[in-house]
This record gives sequence, C-alpha cells and structure tokens, in this order.
Amino acid sequence: MADANETYLALQSAVQWVEQLTSAKGTRYHFYLKHIRRLAEAHANGSVDTLIDSPSRYDLYTSMVECQELIEIHTGLSRYQGDGLSERLKKACNGPTNYEGEKSGNSASNQGRDFSFELLVASIFARAGYAVSLETEADVRLNWEGRPLLVECKRPQNFARLEDALKAANRQIRTRLSSECQDARGLIFISISKLITPKFQGISVSDHSQGVALMLDITNSAISSFIHNINHTLRRNKRLIGTFLLSSMIIDIENNPAFKAHNLLTYIYGDGLIWTPDEAPTRRLSSNINRALNVN
Repeated sequence: MADANETYLALQSAVQWVEQLTSAKGTRYHFYLKHIRRLAEAHANGSVDTLIDSPSRYDLYTSMVECQELIEIHTGLSRYQGDGLSERLKKACNGPTNYEGEKSGNSASNQGRDFSFELLVASIFARAGYAVSLETEADVRLNWEGRPLLVECKRPQNFARLEDALKAANRQIRTRLSSECQDARGLIFISISKLITPKFQGISVSDHSQGVALMLDITNSAISSFIHNINHTLRRNKRLIGTFLLSSMIIDIENNPAFKAHNLLTYIYGDGLIWTPDEAPTRRLSSNINRALNVN
C-alpha cells in the first residue's frame, strides 16, 4: 500500500459506486472504510506499528483484503454495460464484516462474499480486455478468441469442502456446456484465502520477492495433497481447461511502513503448479488459458 490515503480514496470511490448502483446504504464496506481510514492516519503520524499490534489488527487485515477486492472489482467493472451487475453487487453487500462470522456449509452468511468473488473473477477478465457477461447461468461468461468460455466460481469454507466444491463446479460446467457449441470450454476459479490464512495474518519478509515466494510455498504446501485427486476428478471432463486457485495474504516488508494485501493466482495444469504474482495476473492468465485451449 504505497500510499494509504490514495487507497482510502480509491475505496471510498468504489463504495460510492456500489451504493449508486444498488441504492444500498450502511453496508459492510463502511466497516472497511473506517479501518482503512485509520491506517491512512497511522501512516501520516508514524503509528502503523502501534495499530497493527492493537487488538483490532484482525479487523484491519480483513479490511485490507476486502478493500483490495472491491477496488479491483470497481476498476474492472465500472464500465460494464450489461445487466446482472447491480443485482450481484447488492448481494455482495450482505454478510458479516469479518470472515469469522461466516458459517460452515452452504450458509446464507457466506453468500455475500460468494457473489463478491464472482465479481472479482469477472473483473480479472475485464481488466485483461475481455468483454464479460453476467447475464448468464454460469457465474461469468466471455468470448475467448472466438469460443465461449464459461467460468464457475467457488469459495469453500474449509479444506474438507475443497474437493466437493471442485466437483460441484465441474458438474455445473458439464450442465452449462451441454447446451453450448462444441467449441465452448469451461474454467473453474476457487478462492482458498480463507483456507490458508483464516484471519489474514500478515507475513513478515525482507523484501517483496521473498513475500511472493513465501506465498507460493504456503499455497503449494496447503494444496499439494489435493492435486492428484483434483486432477483425477477433473480430467474426466475433456471440455474443462483447468482450475485457478486465488489466495490473498498480507505482506509486511521489514523496514517499510507500507504493507498491503497481495493476490496470488495458482493454475493447476497436469500435476504441477504455475503461479502468477499480482503485478501481472492478466498476462499470465491469458497465456495459461490459451495454452490449455490449444491442448484440449
């Protein structure tokens, strides 16, 4: 977060955009605005260390992750002209302010962030320059170099539900593709942030590259035991081109007062992992999906 005040202003603009489209007031995003404003003030007066050592640090960590997500959604979808956006944004406003308030299973308390994750994925494609559609049974639909690409998004609440989430997404894609042309393909996005860092605790590193490498190690360690089962299950669907795992973590760089939430996209392809740092997710995203499309 190079400039906490700029981030606060960007979040404020994103919240205003949501409220204009949905007529929703007093949403959970105001909770995050409050904590990001406190962070900006702490940056200004040199008291960041005191803030992150306070009992409210987990509220701050949650706010930083939610802040980045909403700003990315706003950046990617602010020019979206189709239907479906305002309805999903309104649903995304619901839910508890903190992740600990969500309940296991398919609970109504989880649905706000589920819709937010769908919009985040749509924004990734939109920021890559692709025209996305939210007017579809699939979570996201787009035209990828002449062929339809249907995307299903899942956000399991714990590792025990990860494989079930993948199977459910795979079934949904099979169903959706049955009414599409033969060139159509499916893609799965899974959020694993809550699985690997339930409270979004910060990771302290000496520099940014070490932070990204550590994020990759944490992600690999967390899901390595699932890779074989995931691939065994998904290989049966020849029109599914792969699975992306999205994780968010807080990186705290030593001797640097700025710390921020970083995204890591991990692409499951074969039995290995291909990763993308948050600086250029859309370039590698395009490369990975094109690679998979050329194989299938």
